[in-house]
Amino acid sequence: MKKTFFTLIACASALCAAAQTPRVGIDTTVAPDNRLLFTADIDGCGTFTVRMTFDRLENVAATELEAGSTVTATTRGGVFYTLLPRDAARPAEATFTADWLQGTLDARPDADFVYRLPFAAGTTALATALTPAEAGLMRANVADFRMWQFTLAAGDDVYAMRRGQVIRIEGFGLTRTGGNTIVVEHADGTQASYTMLAEGSLQVACGDTVTPDTVLARAGQLPDGHYGVQVALYRYVTNCKPHLFPQMIATTAYLDPTFMLPIGKGTLRDGKRIKARVTRSLLQAEE
Repeated sequence: MKKTFFTLIACASALCAAAQTPRVGIDTTVAPDNRLLFTADIDGCGTFTVRMTFDRLENVAATELEAGSTVTATTRGGVFYTLLPRDAARPAEATFTADWLQGTLDARPDADFVYRLPFAAGTTALATALTPAEAGLMRANVADFRMWQFTLAAGDDVYAMRRGQVIRIEGFGLTRTGGNTIVVEHADGTQASYTMLAEGSLQVACGDTVTPDTVLARAGQLPDGHYGVQVALYRYVTNCKPHLFPQMIATTAYLDPTFMLPIGKGTLRDGKRIKARVTRSLLQAEE
């Protein structure tokens, strides 16, 4: 069967415009026992959520499904969904449309996890809470927006805040998307974005595993002319405004990380200077 690749809908973060843009193709095959198998052929890194809306269902045992039904499933590739035949002597059949996002839908974040600050131990930075407008966020379908800007010196290293996999790289001369951004997916389904990084400073590639002592890139120039990095921690949750955004799979829900601070773990305060502290337990938290 010919593969069809589906374009990411607007609910996810801006994607690369070149070869690194993730893609998901959905194929169907009939198993020897007449089950209909749905297979994701993924060009990209990390976890993906696929949404399928069935146009037609024939000889399907799932009584809760009918034309117009929608199902979602997470996958890293391979078989991710199965329809059983009602009459085992004949194959189950279905026609459908599909879209997807790069991430886990309704992941459960580890609320007790302590993140490292994304700059070198002993370095002090001004922490500023950005508004959506200051962050260049034009979409309205978000919840609890939170993005932190850390003002650093030109050339300062930017570190991963937590162990994870690099799933997306934007800018750095590789794509037409601006902002020089790295996105890391964590074990609990959350993602962290690091943006405003310096051109030519990229130290990682898509698919790399990073840890809290991994340098991602260097601080880049911020809109105010200083140098630093902007970071956000978020996850995707089922679209909470379907009446306003009927085509979107998800709402982007932002989280305020608990960081390792000089006096212990805690959350940041807007407009305060903060010194990074790195401990052995912090670096080894997910080993």
